[in-house]
Amino acid sequence: MATHRYHALLILLLIIQTGLARADWRQVLTLATPIHYLSAIDNKTAWVMTQSQKISITQDQGQSWFNTRIKGLDSNSSLQQLVALTPQQALLAASTYHNDTNSFTSHIYKTQDSGKHWRKVFSLNHLCLLQLAMSNAKTGVVAVNIEPFSSSASSGHSLLKTLDAGETWREDTLTDPSDDFYIQDIFVKNQQVWLYSGNNIYYSNDFGQNWQHEVSPSDDGRSQFMQFQTPERGIFNATALIDLYRKTETGGWEHLGQPPGTNALGGAVTALVTDGNECWLTEAFDSLDNYYSNDYCASFKPFRVEATQAFLEIKKPRLGNVLWARTQKRVFIHKKTPSLAK
Repeated sequence: MATHRYHALLILLLIIQTGLARADWRQVLTLATPIHYLSAIDNKTAWVMTQSQKISITQDQGQSWFNTRIKGLDSNSSLQQLVALTPQQALLAASTYHNDTNSFTSHIYKTQDSGKHWRKVFSLNHLCLLQLAMSNAKTGVVAVNIEPFSSSASSGHSLLKTLDAGETWREDTLTDPSDDFYIQDIFVKNQQVWLYSGNNIYYSNDFGQNWQHEVSPSDDGRSQFMQFQTPERGIFNATALIDLYRKTETGGWEHLGQPPGTNALGGAVTALVTDGNECWLTEAFDSLDNYYSNDYCASFKPFRVEATQAFLEIKKPRLGNVLWARTQKRVFIHKKTPSLAK
């Protein structure tokens, strides 16, 4: 009898924890067309871009939204990344196929009127994967990976820096530590930059002037969702499926693999965010569950916010600790957030 009561209590606690995790999120936006990107600036401000190239911006945690339609992009543009800088300014990475010449160009666009008009601030006559990472509204880096099959150019990468909110991008304001052909992942925090390239993790504490490096604990050569709280504390996912590695102050790198509590079948990771010892992870193409951890990704508990889909993106803003998330047509904000008065 005592054993039955113990198991019943465990089940009840799990149900309560799952319900509390779900209740932590508040829906703040519903759109008619699918969302393409979510980019959060701070605890109050976030940008949303739809697949129909409409922009929605909030400055009050989703209580109200400014809406506009994009103008200025090339036709046949394939969007890669949206990075919001201020309520008025944002950067957009994209590539364009030109049918008349059977060629590609890649661009970074910038808006200064809250997404209504966009102009090119960087262009390259190749198909490129552009990875933008901004430390603040003015300073950031972009990793430019040239795809070898897109043109006569050989594959390779370049690393460029901006000091003027994306108006100019230069190679001579920083050094590139990697001679590998591809930069897999990039993460910035204040004056610190991390790169994952060629089975090495590179670290700079002066925004790209000088670098240290260590060999990656994974031999796969791939990384996604890399993020660091300090040089001694970080996490990344190797391969497309759940395969986590974490670094702690006391133990160095640890291979977590697929932590208990996540989808037993293993799925493609669509979001991974950490804040202190808390972690949020999703595999929205393979599971309806989101996953929460309070032991730095060592184990997870599932929870659902939307019955038909897990989060496709979870974003921690550059200035703050409010979590923003989205499904295909809805945007959510974490309820455990500072009030607007703070």
